[in-house]
Amino acid sequence: MSSNKQITVGIIGAGAVAEQAHLPAFSAISGVEVTAAADLSEERIRHVKTAWGVKNVYSDPIKLLDEANVDAVAICTPNVSHIPLAKAAAERGIHMLIEKPIGTVVENELLALIKQKNVTAMVGMTHRFRNESVILKEWMKDGVIGSPYFARVRVRRQRGTPVGWFTNSRLSGGGAMMDIGVHALDLIWFLLSCPALKSVSGHVIQGIGPLHTRFQSNWTSLSSPLINPFDTEDFAAATIRFSEKLIVQLEIAWSANAEQDDSIQLEILGDKGGIRLTPLTLFKEENGLFTEHRPKIEKNDPFAEEIHHFIHCIRSNERPICDAEQGMDVLRMIQAIYHSSDEQREIII
Repeated sequence: MSSNKQITVGIIGAGAVAEQAHLPAFSAISGVEVTAAADLSEERIRHVKTAWGVKNVYSDPIKLLDEANVDAVAICTPNVSHIPLAKAAAERGIHMLIEKPIGTVVENELLALIKQKNVTAMVGMTHRFRNESVILKEWMKDGVIGSPYFARVRVRRQRGTPVGWFTNSRLSGGGAMMDIGVHALDLIWFLLSCPALKSVSGHVIQGIGPLHTRFQSNWTSLSSPLINPFDTEDFAAATIRFSEKLIVQLEIAWSANAEQDDSIQLEILGDKGGIRLTPLTLFKEENGLFTEHRPKIEKNDPFAEEIHHFIHCIRSNERPICDAEQGMDVLRMIQAIYHSSDEQREIII
């Protein structure tokens, strides 16, 4: 595809992430136009048409794929529908950006279809596009910390369980681990150069359950009923072994009786140094002295960077930084955490 060709985009699922991230980012790119949107909620469709000037709106996403004549779609629906919609898009030769996680069940048929149809398929692992993450990745590629042997990653909200379908396992496939844990696990795995999984020991539990405090997460479903079952976990922990010399510890909480800290806390220890995400820090011994480097960097909009990258990959036919295959690998790790917790034993891969 020509680098200056006009690209038309359809948004499937006109909820919070579409409204707050995808629509603004796509609309800001030269030569890109959001020409269609689909959602089961008539109210959301009317809003998108009025607020964003989207010409063609549908209550059926398959009709959008069949009739809207778009080059690409962003799939922003509840998790359970991601893979069926991605397969439908691939079958029609339509490029796709799939919100995380890629789905709820590992399915290789989608990967084969993407390859067969030669479409760009990317999973929205937004934190890979943060400026801090880019620098950490450069440090790791340059071998600044030597050989990594231990890593820790955490996202711990005090009272941050989202409202809507997120707590309904039939729609979400899981709770905190599938919602925010996917970002944490993906980022640490990406920084470690996507090593092969060896074993997992996981623990997931609904520790607190429905909240009775006034503070709630900002993430609220805009296009589905807010009253849903709460049958998912709100806490997850795991020890993940990628090799005999590399172990990752993970802790994820929507809600915890602890200090509020909902940013990704991440550190990697190597034999020649260590790195931390927040605040961005390099720990290293130099000339016989132990040093801490904290570079000053500007914050960026990782959603915008992610969507720019998606459009670039369509135009250049380059492989996305997080393609569908990697998205499926991350889902496979999450499923291993759930399996380990259910079986109450370590799972050897």
